[in-house]
Amino acid sequence: MDVSEMIARMDNIGFEDTEDDDKMEVINDTIWDIESRALWPFLEKIATLNFDGVVAYPSNIPSDFKSVRWLYDNENLFTLWPERVTTIYDHYPNASGDPFAYYFVGDNLRLHPAPAESTGRYHLIYQASQPELTTTSVEADILLPKRHHRTILLGSLWRLFKNEDDPEQGMMFQQDFENRIEQMRADLFGRQHQRADQIFVIDEDDEYYSPFF
Repeated sequence: MDVSEMIARMDNIGFEDTEDDDKMEVINDTIWDIESRALWPFLEKIATLNFDGVVAYPSNIPSDFKSVRWLYDNENLFTLWPERVTTIYDHYPNASGDPFAYYFVGDNLRLHPAPAESTGRYHLIYQASQPELTTTSVEADILLPKRHHRTILLGSLWRLFKNEDDPEQGMMFQQDFENRIEQMRADLFGRQHQRADQIFVIDEDDEYYSPFF
């Protein structure tokens, strides 16, 4: 279902006089609402990061980057672990050599110490954010799998009825929307049924790597 089809279905339900800008506002709001509820598998992406040897942040961070799932040094074969920016400045301000940690300043990902110039050395698995859709966005622009696109329509209709001060109609679509999200959880997180997920014991010997420990 592309965006024009969603708008057409809204019109058929009675929102033909509602401006397209208002419809797009609730469509995007619904998508970002869904996105915020879980670490959805459909938002997992992979990238390799490049650094210019001058600054601590990558020169090619993906435009849809939202958060780190895993960051790995392909040359030294170890995982980089997150630290708070205050911890970096308090404990490792003069660190040198290869990066051993990453941190954020605002929304900007940085490695510490600042890495040498490299291309594709750091392997990033990240959680993406759905880019804003427009009235001309096609089905392929929507990261949510096609079989769940009706969830976007239901959430958008709930918001439209709420804006129209029609709580009874809105409640019906809200309930359908919430039910579909729970169905999505069962469907999208069940990616393998060969065995149960393994649980690994973590104790005091399972500290992450740091050259300072």
